[in-house]
Amino acid sequence: MPGGEGHYNAGAAPPMPVMKRDIPGTQSFLPELCSARSVLLLTVGGELLALLLLLGTPEGPAVSGWASRLAYLSVFIQWTVLTSAGLLCLGRPVLNRLPVLLNTCCCFLLVSIMLTLVHYAASWADRILQGITWATENDPTLLFKRLGVAFITTGVTLRYLYLRNDLRLRVQATAQARIDALQARIRPHFLFNSLNTIMSLVHNAPQQAEQMLEDLSELFRGSIQNNRKQATLSEELELCRRYLRMEQSRLGERLRVHWELEELPQDLPLPPLLLQPLLENAVYHGIEPMSGGGEIRIRVRCRAQRLELLIENPVDEDTARGMTHGLRLAQENIHHRLEITYGSQASFRHGREADLYRAELVIPMHKPPA
Repeated sequence: MPGGEGHYNAGAAPPMPVMKRDIPGTQSFLPELCSARSVLLLTVGGELLALLLLLGTPEGPAVSGWASRLAYLSVFIQWTVLTSAGLLCLGRPVLNRLPVLLNTCCCFLLVSIMLTLVHYAASWADRILQGITWATENDPTLLFKRLGVAFITTGVTLRYLYLRNDLRLRVQATAQARIDALQARIRPHFLFNSLNTIMSLVHNAPQQAEQMLEDLSELFRGSIQNNRKQATLSEELELCRRYLRMEQSRLGERLRVHWELEELPQDLPLPPLLLQPLLENAVYHGIEPMSGGGEIRIRVRCRAQRLELLIENPVDEDTARGMTHGLRLAQENIHHRLEITYGSQASFRHGREADLYRAELVIPMHKPPA
């Protein structure tokens, strides 16, 4: 395996073009508005809107000070924003199944209805309490002015949410294309070498040949299951064992494997085919070029609610001078898949340290979002 510290390099493998019609579910752009983060953002945004309206509106004659106007505007806007967000949150499963235009129209209609109800509720409360009359002064166009402001702010917000969702889907589609390239990629010489090894074992060691065929079948099955979003830790480890068993049958004593496994959550969900490409790199770029072979060390442990996976292998000085496209492809795919699945909560470090090459994955031990 070549040396040098590993850095993600998007230029090494240009993303595949993504057409708008190829992205399913583009209309589902409404986020979860009931989450604490969304409520906080809506509250802060409503308060900023109240300040802007206060600065842009001349002080009426019946207004008892700047603070009263700001208080009224804040209450009026927060009631409108939060009640609209609550109803959109409840109707989100239905709205996100509608076409984009119809979804948008429903959002506008709901916000308009809520603003109208809050407007008349404020007028009624003002007459009952005989309090702040600036909000309900004799202006027959006041409701239409407020609806105009609501249309502008709602339109800007929906446009932002749509563009953000569109960007997210494009990033996911590009990452999925890279994942598909990795999962569909079985090295031809690995296949030929494996078949040749199996043929040589058929007569002398038929049981070993049968085991190799079974391992090869499982390895290919794991590589072509593109529709599966998640695997488990136990499945990934079993796939790695099968792969290394096949390579040991081919390389013999030149390939030695040392496992360090602690008590692990076997059902922990992981992106599929995450570890085997790293072992493949360790074999082809580390062990195979060395005349005496070497040992691959695999350590999997849990620390502070995080899963740590380490793969170490010796590296030949001549091999370490360059970097092959296959190596970059696997590393970049892992970078992308971790970023899509876990965001900044996961890390992937790889690089040469003296005569060893280390690849280390740190993954949070919670279920990744679907």
